[in-house]
Amino acid sequence: MTGPLSSATYNKRCGLMLLLLSLSILAFSQKVQHSYSQGEMGNDYNLNDDKSKRRFSFNIIKILERQRSRKWNRSGIKYFQFEDEQAVHAVYASNTGKEKMLLIHGFGANGLLQWYDAARILNADYDVIITDLLGSGTTLMKQDGYTIKDQVEHLKATIDFLGVNEKIIVVGNSYGGLVASHFAHYYPDYVSKLVIYDAPAKHYQLSYANQIAATMGLNNIEQLLIPPTPEVMKQSLKIIYHKVPYIPDFIFEAMFQEPDHVQRAHQKKLLDHLIGFEKYYQVMDYQFKMPIYLIWGEYDLLIPLTTAFALKEEYNIPDERMAIIPNAAHAANMELPKEFCKALRELIK
Repeated sequence: MTGPLSSATYNKRCGLMLLLLSLSILAFSQKVQHSYSQGEMGNDYNLNDDKSKRRFSFNIIKILERQRSRKWNRSGIKYFQFEDEQAVHAVYASNTGKEKMLLIHGFGANGLLQWYDAARILNADYDVIITDLLGSGTTLMKQDGYTIKDQVEHLKATIDFLGVNEKIIVVGNSYGGLVASHFAHYYPDYVSKLVIYDAPAKHYQLSYANQIAATMGLNNIEQLLIPPTPEVMKQSLKIIYHKVPYIPDFIFEAMFQEPDHVQRAHQKKLLDHLIGFEKYYQVMDYQFKMPIYLIWGEYDLLIPLTTAFALKEEYNIPDERMAIIPNAAHAANMELPKEFCKALRELIK
Protein backbone atom coordinates (compact mmCIF):
# COMPACT_ATOMS: atom_id res chain seq x y z
CA MET A 1 0.00 0.00 0.00
CA THR A 2 1.33 3.42 -0.87
CA GLY A 3 0.59 6.74 0.81
CA PRO A 4 1.29 7.90 4.33
CA LEU A 5 2.34 4.53 5.70
CA SER A 6 6.05 4.02 6.36
CA SER A 7 7.81 0.89 5.17
CA ALA A 8 7.92 -0.38 8.76
CA THR A 9 4.13 -0.21 8.87
CA TYR A 10 3.79 -2.77 6.12
CA ASN A 11 3.26 -5.96 7.95
CA LYS A 12 2.14 -9.44 7.74
CA ARG A 13 2.72 -12.59 9.37
CA CYS A 14 5.73 -13.81 7.35
CA GLY A 15 5.69 -17.36 8.36
CA LEU A 16 2.79 -16.90 10.69
CA MET A 17 -0.54 -17.24 9.05
CA LEU A 18 -3.05 -14.36 8.99
CA LEU A 19 -0.89 -11.92 10.90
CA LEU A 20 0.33 -10.27 7.77
CA LEU A 21 -2.49 -7.91 6.90
CA SER A 22 -2.67 -6.01 10.12
CA LEU A 23 -0.04 -3.44 9.35
CA SER A 24 -1.77 -1.61 6.60
CA ILE A 25 -5.02 -1.91 8.53
CA LEU A 26 -4.06 0.87 10.91
CA ALA A 27 -3.90 3.62 8.31
CA PHE A 28 -6.74 2.28 6.21
CA SER A 29 -9.00 1.91 9.24
CA GLN A 30 -8.76 5.65 9.88
CA LYS A 31 -10.57 6.27 6.63
CA VAL A 32 -13.19 3.63 7.40
CA GLN A 33 -13.66 4.89 10.94
CA HIS A 34 -14.22 8.37 9.52
CA SER A 35 -16.96 6.93 7.33
CA TYR A 36 -18.41 5.24 10.40
CA SER A 37 -18.38 8.48 12.40
CA GLN A 38 -20.17 10.21 9.54
CA GLY A 39 -22.88 7.57 9.53
CA GLU A 40 -21.84 6.22 6.14
CA MET A 41 -21.58 2.60 7.27
CA GLY A 42 -25.18 2.18 8.34
CA ASN A 43 -26.34 0.64 11.60
CA ASP A 44 -24.57 -2.72 11.27
CA TYR A 45 -21.42 -1.56 13.07
CA ASN A 46 -20.95 -0.40 16.62
CA LEU A 47 -17.20 -0.01 17.13
CA ASN A 48 -17.66 -0.01 20.89
CA ASP A 49 -18.87 -3.60 20.68
CA ASP A 50 -16.30 -6.45 20.52
CA LYS A 51 -18.28 -8.47 17.98
CA SER A 52 -18.63 -5.44 15.73
CA LYS A 53 -14.91 -4.73 16.07
CA ARG A 54 -14.13 -8.22 14.78
CA ARG A 55 -16.52 -7.83 11.86
CA PHE A 56 -15.07 -4.39 11.18
CA SER A 57 -11.49 -5.66 11.12
CA PHE A 58 -12.35 -8.65 8.91
CA ASN A 59 -13.97 -6.35 6.38
CA ILE A 60 -10.86 -4.16 6.38
CA ILE A 61 -8.67 -7.23 5.86
CA LYS A 62 -10.73 -8.39 2.90
CA ILE A 63 -10.74 -4.90 1.40
CA LEU A 64 -6.97 -4.65 1.83
CA GLU A 65 -6.41 -7.96 0.08
CA ARG A 66 -8.51 -6.83 -2.86
CA GLN A 67 -6.79 -3.45 -2.95
CA ARG A 68 -3.35 -4.99 -2.92
CA SER A 69 -4.24 -7.43 -5.68
CA ARG A 70 -5.68 -4.60 -7.81
CA LYS A 71 -2.59 -2.45 -7.29
CA TRP A 72 -0.36 -5.31 -8.35
CA ASN A 73 -2.59 -5.83 -11.38
CA ARG A 74 -2.37 -2.15 -12.35
CA SER A 75 1.42 -2.34 -12.11
CA GLY A 76 1.43 -5.33 -14.45
CA ILE A 77 1.67 -8.10 -11.84
CA LYS A 78 -1.24 -10.31 -12.90
CA TYR A 79 -2.90 -13.17 -11.02
CA PHE A 80 -3.09 -16.63 -12.57
CA GLN A 81 -4.35 -20.04 -11.52
CA PHE A 82 -3.77 -23.38 -13.22
CA GLU A 83 -4.62 -26.90 -12.23
CA ASP A 84 -2.91 -30.28 -12.43
CA GLU A 85 -3.04 -33.50 -10.46
CA GLN A 86 -1.04 -31.94 -7.64
CA ALA A 87 -2.99 -28.76 -6.90
CA VAL A 88 -4.78 -25.67 -8.08
CA HIS A 89 -1.67 -23.50 -8.27
CA ALA A 90 -1.77 -19.74 -7.69
CA VAL A 91 0.81 -17.25 -8.96
CA TYR A 92 1.23 -13.54 -9.63
CA ALA A 93 3.56 -12.58 -12.45
CA SER A 94 4.56 -9.70 -14.71
CA ASN A 95 5.76 -10.23 -18.26
CA THR A 96 7.38 -7.29 -20.03
CA GLY A 97 10.51 -8.91 -21.38
CA LYS A 98 12.73 -7.97 -18.44
CA GLU A 99 14.89 -10.44 -16.53
CA LYS A 100 12.70 -12.76 -14.44
CA MET A 101 12.86 -12.95 -10.63
CA LEU A 102 11.00 -15.57 -8.57
CA LEU A 103 10.15 -14.48 -5.00
CA ILE A 104 9.31 -17.30 -2.57
CA HIS A 105 7.56 -16.62 0.73
CA GLY A 106 8.19 -18.16 4.14
CA PHE A 107 6.29 -20.71 6.19
CA GLY A 108 2.61 -19.98 6.72
CA ALA A 109 2.66 -16.77 4.70
CA ASN A 110 1.58 -16.18 1.12
CA GLY A 111 2.99 -14.29 -1.81
CA LEU A 112 0.68 -11.28 -1.90
CA LEU A 113 1.10 -10.41 1.74
CA GLN A 114 4.78 -11.13 2.23
CA TRP A 115 6.08 -9.66 -1.02
CA TYR A 116 3.52 -6.90 -1.63
CA ASP A 117 5.82 -3.91 -1.18
CA ALA A 118 9.08 -5.45 -2.32
CA ALA A 119 7.55 -6.88 -5.50
CA ARG A 120 6.19 -3.49 -6.52
CA ILE A 121 9.65 -1.97 -6.08
CA LEU A 122 11.50 -4.78 -7.85
CA ASN A 123 8.99 -4.84 -10.69
CA ALA A 124 10.61 -1.68 -12.07
CA ASP A 125 13.73 -3.65 -12.98
CA TYR A 126 12.54 -7.26 -13.21
CA ASP A 127 9.56 -9.31 -14.24
CA VAL A 128 8.57 -10.67 -10.86
CA ILE A 129 6.96 -14.05 -10.19
CA ILE A 130 5.33 -14.56 -6.80
CA THR A 131 3.74 -17.93 -6.10
CA ASP A 132 1.76 -19.29 -3.18
CA LEU A 133 3.50 -22.47 -2.04
CA LEU A 134 1.58 -25.68 -1.46
CA GLY A 135 -0.56 -25.31 1.66
CA SER A 136 -0.48 -21.51 1.50
CA GLY A 137 -2.57 -18.65 0.21
CA THR A 138 -4.80 -19.52 -2.72
CA THR A 139 -2.85 -22.58 -3.87
CA LEU A 140 -5.22 -25.44 -3.10
CA MET A 141 -3.76 -28.91 -2.64
CA LYS A 142 -5.61 -31.81 -4.27
CA GLN A 143 -3.46 -34.58 -2.81
CA ASP A 144 -0.94 -35.05 -0.04
CA GLY A 145 2.43 -33.56 -0.85
CA TYR A 146 4.31 -32.17 2.11
CA THR A 147 7.95 -32.67 1.19
CA ILE A 148 10.35 -30.01 -0.03
CA LYS A 149 10.53 -31.90 -3.31
CA ASP A 150 6.75 -31.48 -3.66
CA GLN A 151 7.23 -27.72 -3.29
CA VAL A 152 10.03 -27.87 -5.87
CA GLU A 153 7.71 -29.56 -8.36
CA HIS A 154 5.11 -26.89 -7.64
CA LEU A 155 7.68 -24.21 -8.58
CA LYS A 156 8.68 -26.04 -11.75
CA ALA A 157 5.05 -26.46 -12.79
CA THR A 158 4.48 -22.74 -12.19
CA ILE A 159 7.47 -21.66 -14.28
CA ASP A 160 6.45 -24.04 -17.06
CA PHE A 161 2.86 -22.75 -16.98
CA LEU A 162 4.10 -19.18 -17.40
CA GLY A 163 6.11 -20.24 -20.45
CA VAL A 164 9.39 -18.91 -19.10
CA ASN A 165 12.21 -20.19 -21.30
CA GLU A 166 15.21 -18.37 -19.83
CA LYS A 167 16.98 -18.91 -16.52
CA ILE A 168 15.60 -16.83 -13.66
CA ILE A 169 16.82 -15.27 -10.41
CA VAL A 170 15.38 -17.18 -7.43
CA VAL A 171 14.97 -15.47 -4.04
CA GLY A 172 13.67 -17.51 -1.10
CA ASN A 173 12.96 -16.34 2.44
CA SER A 174 13.04 -18.67 5.47
CA TYR A 175 11.20 -21.91 4.57
CA GLY A 176 11.03 -20.51 1.04
CA GLY A 177 14.83 -20.32 1.02
CA LEU A 178 15.03 -24.02 1.83
CA VAL A 179 12.64 -24.68 -1.07
CA ALA A 180 14.64 -22.35 -3.33
CA SER A 181 17.89 -24.17 -2.54
CA HIS A 182 16.38 -27.51 -3.47
CA PHE A 183 14.87 -26.04 -6.63
CA ALA A 184 18.30 -24.77 -7.67
CA HIS A 185 19.81 -28.18 -6.90
CA TYR A 186 17.25 -30.23 -8.82
CA TYR A 187 16.63 -27.82 -11.71
CA PRO A 188 19.85 -25.84 -12.28
CA ASP A 189 18.83 -25.13 -15.88
CA TYR A 190 16.00 -22.97 -14.52
CA VAL A 191 18.13 -20.80 -12.22
CA SER A 192 20.62 -18.07 -13.13
CA LYS A 193 21.24 -16.86 -9.55
CA LEU A 194 20.15 -18.17 -6.15
CA VAL A 195 19.53 -15.77 -3.26
CA ILE A 196 19.20 -17.49 0.12
CA TYR A 197 17.47 -15.01 2.39
CA ASP A 198 17.31 -15.66 6.18
CA ALA A 199 16.79 -19.33 5.40
CA PRO A 200 17.66 -22.69 7.01
CA ALA A 201 19.10 -24.19 3.83
CA LYS A 202 21.73 -25.95 5.99
CA HIS A 203 23.60 -25.42 9.25
CA TYR A 204 20.45 -25.01 11.30
CA GLN A 205 18.74 -27.21 13.86
CA LEU A 206 15.10 -27.06 14.80
CA SER A 207 16.14 -27.45 18.42
CA TYR A 208 17.37 -23.87 18.17
CA ALA A 209 13.89 -22.73 17.15
CA ASN A 210 12.49 -24.66 20.11
CA GLN A 211 14.86 -22.73 22.37
CA ILE A 212 13.65 -19.45 20.90
CA ALA A 213 10.08 -20.58 21.48
CA ALA A 214 10.91 -21.42 25.09
CA THR A 215 12.27 -17.92 25.72
CA MET A 216 8.87 -16.63 24.63
CA GLY A 217 7.02 -18.98 26.98
CA LEU A 218 5.97 -21.34 24.18
CA ASN A 219 6.20 -25.12 24.14
CA ASN A 220 7.88 -25.69 20.79
CA ILE A 221 8.42 -24.55 17.22
CA GLU A 222 4.89 -25.54 16.25
CA GLN A 223 3.41 -22.93 18.56
CA LEU A 224 5.89 -20.43 17.17
CA LEU A 225 5.06 -21.04 13.50
CA ILE A 226 1.40 -22.03 13.85
CA PRO A 227 0.22 -19.89 16.78
CA PRO A 228 -2.62 -21.50 18.76
CA THR A 229 -4.01 -18.24 20.19
CA PRO A 230 -4.12 -14.52 19.36
CA GLU A 231 -1.75 -13.86 22.26
CA VAL A 232 0.85 -16.27 20.86
CA MET A 233 0.38 -14.77 17.42
CA LYS A 234 1.17 -11.38 18.89
CA GLN A 235 4.25 -12.78 20.63
CA SER A 236 5.52 -14.24 17.37
CA LEU A 237 6.01 -10.76 15.94
CA LYS A 238 9.08 -10.46 18.14
CA ILE A 239 10.97 -12.88 15.92
CA ILE A 240 9.77 -11.33 12.68
CA TYR A 241 10.53 -7.69 13.36
CA HIS A 242 13.42 -5.89 14.96
CA LYS A 243 11.03 -3.09 15.91
CA VAL A 244 7.61 -4.59 16.48
CA PRO A 245 4.82 -2.42 15.05
CA TYR A 246 1.70 -1.61 17.05
CA ILE A 247 -1.36 -3.66 16.18
CA PRO A 248 -4.56 -3.41 18.27
CA ASP A 249 -5.50 -6.52 20.23
CA PHE A 250 -8.93 -6.76 18.63
CA ILE A 251 -7.26 -7.15 15.24
CA PHE A 252 -5.39 -10.24 16.45
CA GLU A 253 -8.56 -11.61 18.00
CA ALA A 254 -10.58 -10.98 14.89
CA MET A 255 -8.04 -12.58 12.58
CA PHE A 256 -7.99 -15.63 14.80
CA GLN A 257 -11.78 -16.06 14.85
CA GLU A 258 -11.96 -17.40 11.30
CA PRO A 259 -8.67 -19.05 10.39
CA ASP A 260 -8.36 -21.04 7.21
CA HIS A 261 -8.60 -24.43 8.86
CA VAL A 262 -7.75 -26.33 5.67
CA GLN A 263 -4.52 -24.43 5.09
CA ARG A 264 -3.61 -24.59 8.80
CA ALA A 265 -4.01 -28.38 8.65
CA HIS A 266 -1.73 -28.50 5.61
CA GLN A 267 0.84 -26.34 7.36
CA LYS A 268 0.81 -28.64 10.38
CA LYS A 269 1.67 -31.55 8.05
CA LEU A 270 4.36 -29.48 6.28
CA LEU A 271 5.94 -28.72 9.65
CA ASP A 272 5.64 -32.34 10.82
CA HIS A 273 7.54 -33.38 7.71
CA LEU A 274 10.29 -30.82 8.33
CA ILE A 275 10.70 -32.03 11.90
CA GLY A 276 10.69 -35.69 10.89
CA PHE A 277 13.22 -35.22 8.09
CA GLU A 278 15.38 -32.55 9.69
CA LYS A 279 18.59 -34.60 9.53
CA TYR A 280 18.03 -35.40 5.87
CA TYR A 281 17.71 -31.74 4.94
CA GLN A 282 20.67 -30.66 7.04
CA VAL A 283 23.07 -33.07 5.32
CA MET A 284 21.73 -32.26 1.86
CA ASP A 285 24.62 -32.30 -0.60
CA TYR A 286 23.62 -29.38 -2.79
CA GLN A 287 25.25 -29.28 -6.19
CA PHE A 288 24.85 -25.62 -7.03
CA LYS A 289 25.82 -24.70 -10.58
CA MET A 290 24.98 -21.01 -10.36
CA PRO A 291 26.20 -18.06 -8.25
CA ILE A 292 24.91 -18.12 -4.66
CA TYR A 293 24.05 -14.95 -2.72
CA LEU A 294 23.09 -14.41 0.93
CA ILE A 295 20.86 -11.73 2.45
CA TRP A 296 20.28 -11.68 6.23
CA GLY A 297 18.66 -9.42 8.77
CA GLU A 298 21.17 -8.15 11.30
CA TYR A 299 18.90 -9.06 14.22
CA ASP A 300 17.32 -12.29 13.00
CA LEU A 301 16.66 -14.34 16.14
CA LEU A 302 14.93 -17.26 14.43
CA ILE A 303 17.67 -18.07 11.90
CA PRO A 304 20.75 -16.23 13.14
CA LEU A 305 23.71 -14.89 11.22
CA THR A 306 25.77 -17.90 12.30
CA THR A 307 23.77 -19.92 9.76
CA ALA A 308 24.58 -17.38 7.04
CA PHE A 309 28.29 -17.44 7.81
CA ALA A 310 28.34 -21.25 7.85
CA LEU A 311 26.71 -21.31 4.40
CA LYS A 312 29.16 -18.69 3.22
CA GLU A 313 32.09 -20.83 4.33
CA GLU A 314 30.82 -24.14 2.96
CA TYR A 315 30.01 -22.78 -0.49
CA ASN A 316 32.93 -20.35 -0.69
CA ILE A 317 30.64 -17.38 -1.15
CA PRO A 318 32.74 -14.20 -1.50
CA ASP A 319 32.11 -11.18 0.69
CA GLU A 320 30.59 -9.21 -2.15
CA ARG A 321 27.83 -11.80 -2.49
CA MET A 322 26.58 -11.41 1.07
CA ALA A 323 24.48 -8.53 2.43
CA ILE A 324 23.39 -7.87 6.01
CA ILE A 325 20.39 -5.56 6.40
CA PRO A 326 20.85 -3.25 9.41
CA ASN A 327 17.97 -2.77 11.84
CA ALA A 328 16.04 -5.72 10.43
CA ALA A 329 15.18 -9.15 11.79
CA HIS A 330 13.72 -12.18 9.98
CA ALA A 331 11.66 -10.42 7.32
CA ALA A 332 13.47 -7.32 6.04
CA ASN A 333 11.38 -7.36 2.86
CA MET A 334 8.36 -6.47 5.03
CA GLU A 335 10.01 -4.44 7.76
CA LEU A 336 12.27 -2.37 5.49
CA PRO A 337 11.18 -3.10 1.90
CA LYS A 338 13.07 -0.20 0.29
CA GLU A 339 16.30 -1.06 2.08
CA PHE A 340 15.86 -4.75 1.28
CA CYS A 341 15.29 -4.12 -2.43
CA LYS A 342 18.24 -1.75 -2.64
CA ALA A 343 20.50 -4.36 -1.03
CA LEU A 344 19.19 -7.11 -3.31
CA ARG A 345 19.71 -5.05 -6.48
CA GLU A 346 23.24 -4.11 -5.51
CA LEU A 347 24.05 -7.67 -4.51
CA ILE A 348 23.10 -9.35 -7.78
CA LYS A 349 23.98 -6.63 -10.30
